[in-house]
Amino acid sequence: ARALVSMIESAARLWGVTPVEITSQRRQPYLVLPRWGTMWVARAALPYSLPMIGRALGNRDHTTVIYGLRQADRLRGRDRAFRDRTDAMLREASARTEIFDGELA
Repeated sequence: ARALVSMIESAARLWGVTPVEITSQRRQPYLVLPRWGTMWVARAALPYSLPMIGRALGNRDHTTVIYGLRQADRLRGRDRAFRDRTDAMLREASARTEIFDGELA
């Protein structure tokens, strides 16, 4: 799941937090937004299941990932900064796809 780890690192860099904070159990908004962004980009760019995404993001349940995906979709529609960050993550993930090719499955 190296691709997911790279995605978490990308989100941490874009939001100014640490990967450990993103995968922590803390629920402060400054951590929830990069977590939701990571969920959205992971679902859009990688062939991982919801449980796999949840495990990578601090052992979260797949229903938590579903909730995060819905929130991220909503935010992408009305928060330009969130959309710009998730778009940047998506571009980075697409550029890295060749590097991780074969490990995604």
